Amino acid sequence: MLKIILSVIFIYPLINLVIEKLNKKTEKHSNRLFLSPIYKNVFHLLSSAFGIIGFILVFVWGFNKVLFHCIFLAFCICITEFIAGMFKKYNVTILRNELCITSFLGTKILLRYKDISRIENRGRSGLILYSNSGEVISIPVECVGYNDFEKLLHDKGFKF
Repeated sequence: MLKIILSVIFIYPLINLVIEKLNKKTEKHSNRLFLSPIYKNVFHLLSSAFGIIGFILVFVWGFNKVLFHCIFLAFCICITEFIAGMFKKYNVTILRNELCITSFLGTKILLRYKDISRIENRGRSGLILYSNSGEVISIPVECVGYNDFEKLLHDKGFKF
């Protein structure tokens, strides 16, 4: 039973990567910021490498001798796939009077433009939005559509 579970965990990243490639959608929304799919794909490839290492260990030394190593690699795969899923969730939807920000963990925050107290530009780290209620929201530079978002904030009268 443990062999089957570990085999499924080792194969899962490859299946995930193939599904991502087959269902490749191009984002054409100018009112949305999202992280490039390349980050998610890097984590899928890293998970696949862990899986290949696990299969090689089992093939060379046998399952019983490398059981602990296989369990550790399966744990690493689960963590990296979780991180890949987090990169898929993050986005910022730009609405007329507010921003709808979905965090890496999937929680949504509605932030009206009039509730933004200040904005800091941290260069390569991106923008930090501070709200009147004390929330701090980070917008990474790596987002697709970041430059247009920065221009939109300038047009709305924000200085940073």
